[in-house]
Amino acid sequence: MSFHRVKDEHHNTLLNSWEYTMMPGDIESRLSTLGFQPLRLLKNSRGRMTLLALYQNKRVIVKLGWGSGTSQITNEAQVLSVLHDMPIVPRLHTRLDLDDVKLVAIEYIPYKSLNAVGRLNPLKAVTAVFYTLASLVHIHGRGFAHCDLKPGNVIPVPKRGMVFIDFGVARPFDAAGFAAGTPGYTCPEALGGETPGSGCDLYSLAGIYYYLVTGLSPPRDPKEFAKALSLAPAPSSLLELFTQLVLDPEYRNSLDPLQLLKIVASFNPQLLVPHIVIDGVYKPLGYGEVSIGSRGVIRVDGRPVYLAVKRHVRGTSMYAYTDLVVFRRGEKLIVRSGESIDLEFNDLVLFDNHILYVFILPERP
Repeated sequence: MSFHRVKDEHHNTLLNSWEYTMMPGDIESRLSTLGFQPLRLLKNSRGRMTLLALYQNKRVIVKLGWGSGTSQITNEAQVLSVLHDMPIVPRLHTRLDLDDVKLVAIEYIPYKSLNAVGRLNPLKAVTAVFYTLASLVHIHGRGFAHCDLKPGNVIPVPKRGMVFIDFGVARPFDAAGFAAGTPGYTCPEALGGETPGSGCDLYSLAGIYYYLVTGLSPPRDPKEFAKALSLAPAPSSLLELFTQLVLDPEYRNSLDPLQLLKIVASFNPQLLVPHIVIDGVYKPLGYGEVSIGSRGVIRVDGRPVYLAVKRHVRGTSMYAYTDLVVFRRGEKLIVRSGESIDLEFNDLVLFDNHILYVFILPERP
């Protein structure tokens, strides 16, 4: 995937006072007192507002909710507090309760979402869906469904892979009750007030693919969506897979996302080759048992194939290493100095807290 940094021409432009008229109280002065410098209004809806702001010399996304709009703000803060250690979600800077207003400050991701990539050919589109699903596996591994996956909520980011944003309606799999989302992308059971299963996000993948190859949002009705899918440019077997995800709730809720990832990989021969993605760059590996040590040396059947970037200690001739972190289906594994770990399909590896490796290691066909 290519990465496109957002050009922010309004970085130093303060919001006009009229843009606050829908908010209760003197929120502008309260934000200033708390150390926030509003830069730009991003979204303004009933009970909620999203701003780009400066906070502790960093650009952040500030979400505010009041009245009926507080529930999504509170929910997003709770979800991100559980997922915050994974690089595929935005970092949570702070959450505040300002009496009648709930506030959450989240990391600003300065890259364009899949919504802005334009129409892709089927091969590139299935690759984008593949890496989106690769991140989703880890979110599901922590026991959460996003419930509002769509192109605008998935951002390709260097060193991090596909980053998901907007967790306002995300929920644990074991949580009963209502979850909303975006018609056309969110499964009908969630929009209809039923408790969404784990397959609700898999339904969304079909919508993301449809958007990437057509430039159109998917129809809201599943039957109409399936009909539109049949006309989309793609191999017939891939369209059959997406159609089944759309029309068959039992199938999508029983499907293991990791197994689906392997199925999707089969539609791009390059993805079937054991490989790693380093800073967004595809690097093939040989077949065999793959391991990585705490110093970042990757080995295939004992043979070193890539040496990770080392951080030089300023003023010395030494290199510093920190613990290596492996995320396996959301589970966080720590590899201490001198240790190594055998890597598995779709492991996310964070080395030295700076470089993220996404390992996609299918078995030999």
